[in-house]
Amino acid sequence: MINQTIGFSNVEWIVIMHNCDDGFYEEVNKRIGKYKNVTLKEIHNDIHTASSPRNYALGLVTSDYIVFLDSDDYLSDDCLEVSYNAIRQTKAQIVGFRRAFVASKPGLFPMVDEVLWNSSEKLIVAEKDSWDEEIVFYRDFLFTTSHIFESKLINDNGFRYDEDIILAEDMHFMLQLLPKLNKIAFLPQHIGYTYYLHESSTIQKPTKTDEELLSFARGFNKIFNIDKQYGTHSLALYSCLPMLANYILNSPDIKVETRIEIKNLLEEAVLSSLDKIKDDYHREISKATILNPINPWKSEFVINTINGKNVLMDILKRNQYCDFGKHHHFETIDDLSTYQNNVPLQTSEDYSPMIDLHRRVGVDKILTRHKVKRFIQKDNGELIPWTNEHAREYVLSFAELLRDNHNFLIARCKKVIGTCNNGAVIKDFQSIIIRDYFFEYLDSLLKEDASFSSKKETYFVDGQDSEYRKLLLDALLDTEIEQIAALNTNEILNCFDFLKNNHEVLVKDIEKVNSDRANELKTIFDDGFVDVARRIWPKLKKVVGFGAGELYESNRAIKEYIGDINHNHGYYYTEEAILGKAVEDNSDLFESNMSNCFYELLPVGKTINTNNAILLTDAELHKTYQLVITNYSGLYRYVTDHFISIKEKEFDCVRYIVY
Repeated sequence: MINQTIGFSNVEWIVIMHNCDDGFYEEVNKRIGKYKNVTLKEIHNDIHTASSPRNYALGLVTSDYIVFLDSDDYLSDDCLEVSYNAIRQTKAQIVGFRRAFVASKPGLFPMVDEVLWNSSEKLIVAEKDSWDEEIVFYRDFLFTTSHIFESKLINDNGFRYDEDIILAEDMHFMLQLLPKLNKIAFLPQHIGYTYYLHESSTIQKPTKTDEELLSFARGFNKIFNIDKQYGTHSLALYSCLPMLANYILNSPDIKVETRIEIKNLLEEAVLSSLDKIKDDYHREISKATILNPINPWKSEFVINTINGKNVLMDILKRNQYCDFGKHHHFETIDDLSTYQNNVPLQTSEDYSPMIDLHRRVGVDKILTRHKVKRFIQKDNGELIPWTNEHAREYVLSFAELLRDNHNFLIARCKKVIGTCNNGAVIKDFQSIIIRDYFFEYLDSLLKEDASFSSKKETYFVDGQDSEYRKLLLDALLDTEIEQIAALNTNEILNCFDFLKNNHEVLVKDIEKVNSDRANELKTIFDDGFVDVARRIWPKLKKVVGFGAGELYESNRAIKEYIGDINHNHGYYYTEEAILGKAVEDNSDLFESNMSNCFYELLPVGKTINTNNAILLTDAELHKTYQLVITNYSGLYRYVTDHFISIKEKEFDCVRYIVY
């Protein structure tokens, strides 16, 4: 508020404290109650949306223009000045600007602006007699916080939020304004608002109760009716219906009667939207789920979605013009069974001649239309192709586990093993991840949230050295470490074994830098190495060691050093794909992940042939399967050396242990 370039005193600030805890009002009043241009009010009720405080605030407005700000979001410093100047200049009733977002963790669902305005323009003005509704009423038009409003438009017409709508109340409010709008303007390049995504918000929780789903459906029905009344072509439904469909699929305990009532409320909305919602997935998931209340999970579209058809079709479409894609007629494949019939199971033996062409002849576009820039060398010498598109998912997931922590990262990037004639380098798996994380991790608002006990250059070694001395010296001097992380649990165990066997030498080295810390460590080590991690680093909260299967022995062995500190397996990384994510701390269970690959399952004990490969929905509990991968890096129906045993099944994933 204070930083607004328009001038703090030039704004009428109306602050509504809604259902706040005891003492909050008094504390806020101390800070801002002294300002004459601040109106501070407190209300308590059973409404848990922004509708109630916004409605209360609207009744207090005396200024000519209105902007809404939610308590966990913020305005850019120049938001009010820029939007005020634009609404005065254009004499529009509404001026819209862009919204950015910050997520509390990766993977949350952002309501990203989808506009058809030309974003190379700074200001666009549209008048009622000439505007294109599809362009003007873009999805972000339906968010209150993206605009500055003429006050008389809202208050002279008595427009208010419907307090019975608990999700998408903004949409209903904005649609009310349509008959009274004559001119609106938009600032395509001005980011005026930043909203915060947190996992506890209503929209982010995937599982809902009967009461919640019915409330959503009733609210969406109101939105549809007003949408229909004003002829705005199901703009609101583009977001609402697919969202509701996914909530239904994620809530298997919902009563059939509830799903039937939802169908009755929204059937007309779904049917009317089929020729208007352009996105195939959004259109089909709404139809398949909402219109099939008895068992939406059995619809063909939902089954295909669960089995990863969307991911597979995207992979095939991207690579239909590479040599492998042309040979197996990717352009003709439009369903899972056709893919399985067209493309036989592949092994490393099948791939070896094609990889040799990359490596020795120096040609590309054999396995993928994207350039293969790296090959990962597995322990057995096998080479796995990697493209930038494939690598990005690893880096982002790795960054997710590191961020918000001060880390003792036990990892090193070693020298290139070799270079192919097509320019691709050959490296080990860990070196690729570490190199990409530190040098190619895409800039984002979240990037700087992770810090490390060692400087970046420490993670890059000249030879194939595996000694832990330098990393340990840095970490032992750092008492602020919150998390130990490694891409392989063996690295953590080996590092602690190295510490145990070399602690006296390490203490002598530390003494040259910090004698007090050296004395602390000597006392700690004299007391033994059981639960030593907590004694060295009092702030240590978690140990993340990637891996499973053959690493179970290491997982158990590190307990000597870390005691009861939470241990998490991170992600199930393989060279072929990210196959899953650890379900929780101190658990050997992984949850399937099909965002970066399509996979099939081969029942162990049966011959490796196409007829025996099954899909996710056919997996049986307590059976063991060999994983078959199709990925974005040029592997198609590739039989891996990874085995899993299914322990739990949900509608859209399986949970398993790894052998």
